[in-house]
Amino acid sequence: VSDPQGNPVTDLRADDCEVLEDGRPQAITSFALVNIPIERTERPLYSPSAIEPDVQTNTHGEGRVYVIALDEVDPQLVPRTRLFLRRFVQAHVAANDIAAVAYIGRGRARDAQDFTSNRRLLLQAIDKFSGGFTSMPMPAAAALAAPGPLQTSENEALSRARMRSLRDLTEFMARMRGRRKSMIYVTETLGDVFGVLDYNGGARSIGFDDLHAAITAATRGNVSIYPVDPRGLTTGGGSGDAEIAPEPAGPAGLARIQELRALAEATGGFAVVNTNTFDEAFTRIVRENSAYYVLGFSSANARRQR
Repeated sequence: VSDPQGNPVTDLRADDCEVLEDGRPQAITSFALVNIPIERTERPLYSPSAIEPDVQTNTHGEGRVYVIALDEVDPQLVPRTRLFLRRFVQAHVAANDIAAVAYIGRGRARDAQDFTSNRRLLLQAIDKFSGGFTSMPMPAAAALAAPGPLQTSENEALSRARMRSLRDLTEFMARMRGRRKSMIYVTETLGDVFGVLDYNGGARSIGFDDLHAAITAATRGNVSIYPVDPRGLTTGGGSGDAEIAPEPAGPAGLARIQELRALAEATGGFAVVNTNTFDEAFTRIVRENSAYYVLGFSSANARRQR
């Protein structure tokens, strides 16, 4: 909850909130504000960066949980992708946060990074990212001029592998109890998100089983997905520092952006699209995951779908 200036509102009470289940109001049985501080790492005057601790402990304060999920992107976009992700780690990952780097699709597992608060390890994993060959979503591929059978088969296989990886990663994050989790999902294309969303923005079980399962796990497991389009407003893999007018986006481009936004809205995040100001989006992500409310209620629905 934020005010018109984007600042978190921290003085709400349970009476200010309403919970609806199947369109009917429910009594709120628990209500809590989570306000996580941002702990900065001190840098000595004689060192260009903070000194890494030589002792590891499990008693540090609670922080934010981030997973940087790297999908198949055009290799030309790799330099700008590395640049804005490095900025995120250097400027926004606090000393009390943990983050991981994971791959969606055909990424090399050895280049991933497990959860850590060590920025150096996160930056090393980001620098190893080399991109891959993008896969066009099947509805868009079918709309083009008759691709060959082999090309369609390869696109379909890659799309299935990507959605399976997204499902596995989301379900893993959902099993982390007791806190909100954020997935910064760097991707150019996704798939038919609207095929698995109902008119209320939830997930329905028709086709695209892995994508449906990923959205369901995210909504039930308090995982917010923030899709990031590495294309920004430029093409050709530039650094994305300057704001320039976007090139005209055709129907396929608009559909791609709408799908990324739909995934974000269904899971409580927002899509970073049509912009080169990634730092502003990352600041908002940190703000949303630093101060939020947790509400509980006793379900009146006898169904227990899994």
